Amino acid sequence: MAARRLSLGGLCAVLAAAASAWADEGKPQRIASLNLCTDQMLMMLVEPERIASISFLSLQNERTPPELRDTAAALSVNHGLAEEVLLQEPDLVLAGTYAARPAVGLLRRLGVQVEDFAPEMSFDDMRANLLRMGDLVGERAKAEAIIARFDADMAALQAQAGEKDDMPVFADIEVNNWLAGAGTLSEEIVNAGGYRTLAETLGVVGHQNVPLEVLMTTDPDLMALETPWSDPPSLATNGLAHPALQRMAAARDVIDMPERFTICATPYSLEGARLLAAQRAGGE
Repeated sequence: MAARRLSLGGLCAVLAAAASAWADEGKPQRIASLNLCTDQMLMMLVEPERIASISFLSLQNERTPPELRDTAAALSVNHGLAEEVLLQEPDLVLAGTYAARPAVGLLRRLGVQVEDFAPEMSFDDMRANLLRMGDLVGERAKAEAIIARFDADMAALQAQAGEKDDMPVFADIEVNNWLAGAGTLSEEIVNAGGYRTLAETLGVVGHQNVPLEVLMTTDPDLMALETPWSDPPSLATNGLAHPALQRMAAARDVIDMPERFTICATPYSLEGARLLAAQRAGGE
């Protein structure tokens, strides 16, 4: 009788292993990503062995969360060209709706499955894209678990943030004096950290270039000037060194807000909110 129980147990183990193998066969095994933000979602959900390549942009540390850099460095990269992606023999290609469009069109005409992801303008967009990615790569449960952890972290931050009307003002000034206002990912990150964006106080919806003269009439509590890391620099990046902006910054608290917190909506974006929350707590 004991031998029979052991035999049945062994049979169950074999069947479970077979079921797992059959399930894996239904998942894409060679996935290529042509977009920085789909790169990040893919690396969060899928083991490296199933990733054929990611965008070369993910090798730029300024744009990639530290938690993903080692993974990115060990993967093959692409430059958004159909020719190189085809040689990698992907069974699924992930792309952004505004990048690598010639490659996307050619890959589709050649019969490759390509899935587009729109840029995330909110945390709700992030949740939707992460769940869709989970479905496409066969990792829905993992995507749901990541979102659950994110929601718990977000709730904790929001509990500290208080009422929006009472929040101090944060001016995150990007190249060409672009500001992010209502209806943007940056707004949600800043609000979660206990601040309002300067653009919100100016009535800006979306992203907008704000003239220097207008910026000089404002009085934010905290500032960040995007750190130009391009080499060589451009007229747009040089504008951040304007004497008027520098005098404005010298009279206020200034914080470094790395681009990787706001360029893609992932759970790692909350690191930007935590940075702001710590700054606010330190000043109170």
